[in-house]
Order: sequence, then C-alpha cells, then structure tokens
Amino acid sequence: MKALLAQLEAQYQQQLPFVVFRNPNKTKVKAYLQGDAIPYTTANFQAAGFVFATFDGTSNYYIPAQAAQVLVAKFEASTATLFSVDTPFVESAKIDFESLVSKAVSHIQQDDFEKVVLSREEVFPVPSVALATLITRLFSLYPSAFCYAWFHPETGLWLGASPEQLVKIQVQTIHTIALAGTQKFTENPSWGAKEQQEQQVVTDYLVAQLQPFCERLKLTGPYTQQAGSLLHLKTEIRAQLHTGFSLQNLLQQLHPTPAVCGMPKAAALQFIGQEEDYDRQFYSGFLGEILGNNQVDLFVNLRCMKLANEQAHIYVGCGITSGSVPELEFAETVHKAQTMKQVLAY
Repeated sequence: MKALLAQLEAQYQQQLPFVVFRNPNKTKVKAYLQGDAIPYTTANFQAAGFVFATFDGTSNYYIPAQAAQVLVAKFEASTATLFSVDTPFVESAKIDFESLVSKAVSHIQQDDFEKVVLSREEVFPVPSVALATLITRLFSLYPSAFCYAWFHPETGLWLGASPEQLVKIQVQTIHTIALAGTQKFTENPSWGAKEQQEQQVVTDYLVAQLQPFCERLKLTGPYTQQAGSLLHLKTEIRAQLHTGFSLQNLLQQLHPTPAVCGMPKAAALQFIGQEEDYDRQFYSGFLGEILGNNQVDLFVNLRCMKLANEQAHIYVGCGITSGSVPELEFAETVHKAQTMKQVLAY
C-alpha cells in the first residue's frame, strides 16, 4: 500500500488524473492512474474504466482502463477513531438554510412536489495535508462505506465515504438500495413518520423506474444501517434485467433518485436549481467502476468534499417532506458534515 500511495502522490504532483477506491467492507484497494491529462467522457458506459458524474447527470469525467495504469493493493487500516469535531458555523448560513427548508415545506403543502432534497456547502480553511495521510485516514475511519479519492486537473481533488450504492449490475442481475432517513447513532434507534415516509418515497421511485427494465423484483427491508456516526433506513432491491436492456437509459431513469433530488423529479430539480445558492458540481452525482459488457458498480457521491487552495468544501444535504422541521434539518446537515471533518481532524 505504501508503494501505491507514493505513486498517487507522484501522479498528483504531475497533475495527472487518478482515482483510488475501496468497496464497502473490503480490504482490496484499486487505483486508476491516467497516463495523460485528456478529459475523457463516456456516454454509453460500456468501455471499462472509472466514471465521475455530476449531480444533474449531464456531464462526466472518465478514466478509461486502456489509458491508465490499473493497480491493486491490500489496505491495512490505521488506528484512526471517530470523535466529535466541533467547528463553528456561520449563523447566517443557519438562518438561510432554515428559511429555505420552510419555503420548501410550503411548496410541499401546496402539492407542488412531494419531497425535495436541499443541500448546502461549508467552506473553511485547512492546512496542507499529505495526500497519503488523507487517504489512509479516510479509508480507516469508514470501513463500511465506499471510500475514494479522485483527482483531475479540471475537477480538482475530491474525497468521500459514501453509504449509498446507486446500482450494481453483474451478469444480468441488478442490485440497488433505497437509503433515506437519518439520525445520530444510538444503540436502540426508533424512526418517526417523517423518516419512514422519506424512505418509502425513494423505494417506490426505484421500483417504478426499474420495472420496465426488470423482472422478479425482490425487496429486503427497510432496516437500520450505520454509516460512521449516523444511522439510515435502508431497503435493498434486487432483480433480473431483461436481455438487451440499455444501460445508458437505465442510468438516466434512475439518477438522480429522490434520495438526492426529490419527487417528482422535474419539479424538485427546478426548485433546487432556483433556490440553492451554489453549484453542487459532483456532490450527489455518481461515481464508480465500469466493468464492460453492461456491468457496473456505481455509488452516489455523498459524504464528500473538495479540497482546493487550502480550503475544504464540504457538501451536506437532507430530504425535506411535509413533516420537516427547519431547525432539525439544519442540525442533520451539521451531523453529516462530521464525516469529512473527521478525515481532516479539523
């Protein structure tokens, strides 16, 4: 692993694209080191490589396997532990976000949409930290998440620990999850009507979108899943895909899901575009391996940050329904920001 980290540092110093990642509950780490700085993209998701796509799904960056050195190493976790990171937030940010939540609830009560996912960006200075240190700490803290570090000179350096699979397709079998509803970790969690409704909206959407492509859908859950210091409600969905399905069309139908956008999708996207005061870029987009032959292993880009010019940009959001309380929703984003602040030990 030390040799791989050294190669990643060299790649970064040369400003050449790379990604290093580890799947949930695995010890194998895989990396793609692109040999040039060409901004490749993929439209049909067929050729092997790694994709990094925006929230709106209209654009992506892609490291083709044929243009990269592909390396594998075994990861040995450090002794990093979770602890509460207390960082002050700007009071005006709290006021603005709670006002936005209140506005969204009003629209929901007027039946403009059923749910919308609102997000915000925290920006604060950070000292320069060695890339190897960040990757080691990130991968050590969150063994059950999809952990990654991505760099491209046109996107900058991104790191994340996502608890949410968008879709995994392997030999005509598809696996995805509905993940919604959040609370701080507790030994005996209980879920309120708001969180259960939020989770059901995501589940119903995924089932409806998958039905034209699949048969024999099987649902497992909902059940509670831990993600670092947070808990979520999760339902697993598995099915057999029809022969000759279009992977490109399937991804267009699935993403963005109500877990990161809302329901109905068009109305939620319009509200987000008009009311959020920043560009999500790749936050709540998707990323992961394209394995070829209609096989992919993709995750939603949650619990992530961008590092640039000695500043950290941390992205956090929450699902808004008719039962949302603005103060509690802001508090949820504060809890979620802890995931990346832990990595910075800030």
